[in-house]
Amino acid sequence: VTGDPVSAVGAAPWSPEVQKSFLSMNFDDNADENDGFRFIPPDPIGAVGHSRVIAVVNTMIESRNKGGKMAWRSSLAEFFAPLEPKTFTFDPKIVYDQYEDRFVVVTLERVNAGTSFADPGNESRILLAVSKDGNPQTNTDADWNYLSIDAKLTNIVGIGLDFWADYPGFEVDEEAIYVTANYFVHPGEFGGFGGSYVWIVAKDPFYSGGTSAANVYYPAGATGLFDLTQMPAQVFGDGGVGGPGSSLGTFLVGYSGLTFGGPGGVEAAQVITIDDPLGASGGPFFAGEFVVIGDVENVGGGCSFPALADAPQAGTDALIEVNDRRALDAVWRDNGLWMVMSIDGTGPCDPATAGVTQAHWVAMDTSGGPGAIFATDGGTFGGEDISSADTTTFFPAIAVNAYGDAAVGFSASSPDMYAGAFAAKRLAGDAPGTFGPTQTIKAGEDHYL
Repeated sequence: VTGDPVSAVGAAPWSPEVQKSFLSMNFDDNADENDGFRFIPPDPIGAVGHSRVIAVVNTMIESRNKGGKMAWRSSLAEFFAPLEPKTFTFDPKIVYDQYEDRFVVVTLERVNAGTSFADPGNESRILLAVSKDGNPQTNTDADWNYLSIDAKLTNIVGIGLDFWADYPGFEVDEEAIYVTANYFVHPGEFGGFGGSYVWIVAKDPFYSGGTSAANVYYPAGATGLFDLTQMPAQVFGDGGVGGPGSSLGTFLVGYSGLTFGGPGGVEAAQVITIDDPLGASGGPFFAGEFVVIGDVENVGGGCSFPALADAPQAGTDALIEVNDRRALDAVWRDNGLWMVMSIDGTGPCDPATAGVTQAHWVAMDTSGGPGAIFATDGGTFGGEDISSADTTTFFPAIAVNAYGDAAVGFSASSPDMYAGAFAAKRLAGDAPGTFGPTQTIKAGEDHYL
């Protein structure tokens, strides 16, 4: 879950031990809330406010207090009913906006007319909801404001095709909401990549019940960097990036196995700084750079960017899809930019040896401003303290508190262990490259198909 782990100003640094956990939605709840339909994969994500824990999955949302007692639950179709979705939505995410004490939810909708060329029947929408306070009592417009963005893009590659938005990155800073999306041609599931874009939405007047303008930008075109999946960083701290009076917005981070120097070379993150996100001075402006993060995996050259190895699990020969090397989550706080992704943690490149996918974290220093960002720390979660040496760790997410303590949650499985939910934490003073012992949030109970 994401949110500020610090409960009060002046509180002691948090304990390295998990304090509480409780079960949220399960697979069968899909059918209960969605007219008998079940959705795979669940895409779970949660956000924590002062008194609420709100979680979303494909395609449900629920609110609980911090003791685990449920306040309300509904399908996303019911939750977003004021925006009249025509289909089941997908890829939901939620964040807690600590600047305004609000929860913000996004989900995507796609309607296909059956043709790739410009057609009014092709639709792509970004649906947003923001709670009216930090403790929404219901799943209705009594407690939420809603905004629909027409996200369909046409002719972005110059041949008159309709493109739909997929896989949102989703975060906020002190002034705006950022939604990144990868674009694909209608009507195919993933036919024809059109690029990675970012939508920037002003909080005002959306947070007050009005309709804010939503503007879309193409960061790769503005910076000349690679056109790959970008994740916006959730921003913490008084005044946002740069402090009060600064015009800086957030950062977009990417990875996807960027390598310089061939085998034995070094990998790099791609970082794009957004300045003047709402255009007060003619922006937004995008500044891009590569940040060397070290020889964290052997890709490129003789390795030819091998696909990540899917995850073995107990009880079956079937593997669990781990997806790819894209950046999965990012957070900025006190000039520290943190990101997580999955990499091949095997070591030296050997095409004859099956790789092992492992979650990886990177910390960067942004105090020098655009063009001078550099990596300060990083490491890989091998999972040896969970199960066997060939444990796969994947789908990481990260949170950082006001003391510089960090926590990473991730999935893990091995030939001897069902897939489960795990976390590890580090205090700000811990040795570089290290996290504390892995803690079990929920052990797996059976194999997953």
